[in-house]
Amino acid sequence: MATLGARSLKAGHTRFYVGYKKHTLRLWLRRYEPAVLLIPLVSWATPGHVPEGYLLKPSLRQCQQRLGWRPDIVVGDLGYIHQQTKQEIRQQWNVAVVTKFKV
Repeated sequence: MATLGARSLKAGHTRFYVGYKKHTLRLWLRRYEPAVLLIPLVSWATPGHVPEGYLLKPSLRQCQQRLGWRPDIVVGDLGYIHQQTKQEIRQQWNVAVVTKFKV
């Protein structure tokens, strides 16, 4: 269920809206030289308050179930992925979750 949020007033808009976000796990093909090629593998539409890190495990599960494959390495944003989630993914599925080192 979506949550009700507040937004700045604009002409023709109300101050309330139902917010959703789209989250996508993408495959990076590094051997494609003309440009960076990112192929969407799994996409989720969630209420606006759901963090990306909550969808990493379900996304990897979907890759395994639908494609019979999981990536060896996932690159993510440290701010969105909890340390415990990274540890569970590494131990249960042997997938490395790489984030920028926290200084």
